[in-house]
Amino acid sequence: MGNENFFRSQPKKGNRLRQENSIEQKKVLLDVSSHMGKIELEEIECLVCHSNTPELICEAKDYESEINYLFKVVKCSSCGFVYTSPRPTLKSLFELFYPDDYICYNSNTNSVSEKIDSYRKRIQNYSRMKSALRYYKNTDLNILDVGCADGSFLKYINERFGGRTTGLEPKEKIASSALKNGLNVIPKTLLNADFEKNTFDIVFMFHVLEHLQDPIANISKVNEILKIGGLFVFEIPVIDGIDRKIFKRYWWGYHLPRHLFHFSLESVNRVIEEAGMKVLAIKPQIRPTIHAWSLQNYIKQTSLPLLVKKFLSMNNPAMTLFFTPMELFFYFLQKTSVNLIIAQRITKNG
Repeated sequence: MGNENFFRSQPKKGNRLRQENSIEQKKVLLDVSSHMGKIELEEIECLVCHSNTPELICEAKDYESEINYLFKVVKCSSCGFVYTSPRPTLKSLFELFYPDDYICYNSNTNSVSEKIDSYRKRIQNYSRMKSALRYYKNTDLNILDVGCADGSFLKYINERFGGRTTGLEPKEKIASSALKNGLNVIPKTLLNADFEKNTFDIVFMFHVLEHLQDPIANISKVNEILKIGGLFVFEIPVIDGIDRKIFKRYWWGYHLPRHLFHFSLESVNRVIEEAGMKVLAIKPQIRPTIHAWSLQNYIKQTSLPLLVKKFLSMNNPAMTLFFTPMELFFYFLQKTSVNLIIAQRITKNG
């Protein structure tokens, strides 16, 4: 998807970012009934240029639940920004789409797949931390992990690197579990958390930005609480990846309706810079399991026997192995759909 006109005729740097919650100005509430209850939806304007001329990209259901409603992914015809609209309100999202066993909360099972995934996460945690420390040499680090789930990354940092760590997890039950394990996890969102300015050396945010009601306001908050020279290290799905074109509406990265915004590398780079930070590195990541997830989304809609569906699910390690060569090829082309981005705060708080 070309974004060559992205941010065309945008406000001067910094002006738009101060308009926190301006996305609320053109909200239209709709009610949709489902067997799980009433979904309260809101139509929104473009977060970037505030126009209200969306073009439909695709419609897809929530493949993680039994809610039979087609959510829409749209592109702003003025600036090219891609987002979900209408989308569930924050209340509906947490009540219906983030259950305690939500797929992205770190579960603890004894399955072979989970054990393999646990090993993968240890390697992933090491890679993420080492990538950050390549650009930040200070010791006695004060670290924040936004959307930390059960705090497994914080635990890893405590064990391997030390320093001070804090996590934010808005799901109270998940945060409570992390607290019982001795981790400093606060059951709040970033915008509701009470942090002093210039507090943290590194803020991590893995697969969170696309879930947020207003990612620009959250990026601005990250900039405020970072020390000058501090790092914002985050991972997101991007629409630039080849696999989105292959799987279309079944692409794992849409993850409707939980993913509210669908970034390209160009668009995320621009909003980071407008928040007063500089992008230091963009690192494509190797995640073959995501292709098994996309295939699983498609398989769920077929009438294949249950045993076949289980075999072709993302929980089968054989499927991850099957998709590894394809993911390595995408990585070689620098066209994977998961990217780790390292940005640095370079401005003083105004």
